[in-house]
Amino acid sequence: MMKLVLHIGTEKTGSTSIQGWLHDNKARLRDNGVFLSEVLSTPNNRSLVHCFQKEIDEYFLHQGIRTLDERDRVRDEILAGFSSEILSQDASVHTAILTSEHFHSRLTSSEEIGHFLRFARGVFSDIQVICYFRNQLALCRSKYSTAVRAWRSESFEEYLHSNTEMAAYYDLYALAVRWAKAVGKDKVSYRSYDTLREERRDIRRDFMEAAGLDGFSGQMDYTGRSQNMSLSLMDANVLRAINSILPAMKTDGTPSKANRAAKKTVLPLAGGVQRLTGRRSISASRHAEARVRERFADTNEMLFAEFGVDIRMTGSREKTGVGHLTESGV
Repeated sequence: MMKLVLHIGTEKTGSTSIQGWLHDNKARLRDNGVFLSEVLSTPNNRSLVHCFQKEIDEYFLHQGIRTLDERDRVRDEILAGFSSEILSQDASVHTAILTSEHFHSRLTSSEEIGHFLRFARGVFSDIQVICYFRNQLALCRSKYSTAVRAWRSESFEEYLHSNTEMAAYYDLYALAVRWAKAVGKDKVSYRSYDTLREERRDIRRDFMEAAGLDGFSGQMDYTGRSQNMSLSLMDANVLRAINSILPAMKTDGTPSKANRAAKKTVLPLAGGVQRLTGRRSISASRHAEARVRERFADTNEMLFAEFGVDIRMTGSREKTGVGHLTESGV
């Protein structure tokens, strides 16, 4: 059986860029004995994640699956197809890569993780987990950028207050402990996304190193897939106004073409203004941001002490910064 390299996110740490880049290099990976699934959703293998949730997630709901019986039938089909795909690989394939940030955001209990691992251990000889961590203030700012691009209309301060109440999502030390206990501490490779950005290191090359695949890293294609520019304060305010005046979703639940058209027209105009006036970062009040730093200070220290991952919010570390190949809205 082959080894599994399992990339679990976290969200807003360049996962989409890693996934797209792996997909673009699929042939090169295959030539070096590394397998990417064609049966699972791709390049984000989220369809596998949702098979192991207790509840029916939006992934299945969007496919019209409403009952647990229907979900279980589709789950069994997905798992059977993936198992067959793995078993059909020839002897030259030694490693499989699975990647989805939904392992972070959707499998939030030890029970769900255990359910997934029981399946994985039946088809893989070894499992290595790779996870990138980002400080909670920058993580929430990135999530907010994505939200206002889509449909949200509140200020960042309002979003920061409500969103960081999601303890399971933002307690990254607890996440690290859950997976380390599940697979063994020697089987996890935890990395600081904040440090990568500070050092301006390419996350794709870092991923190859973490996966133990850097022996042929030089054969991979690192061109293309440029970084998306983060939203500025003016960008966010423009999007908030549009979402408030022209809601992103119509009353029948379908996307609003008027909302989309307004964003496509007005956002570039805001960009033109900012080329003259300068860009300001999205931020909340000092008190609100200090509250987030204080809330996660102890667990971030524990993450550093136990796993050597530094996402402590000091100085410029909590800012968005400039990095390589990060997701939209960082």
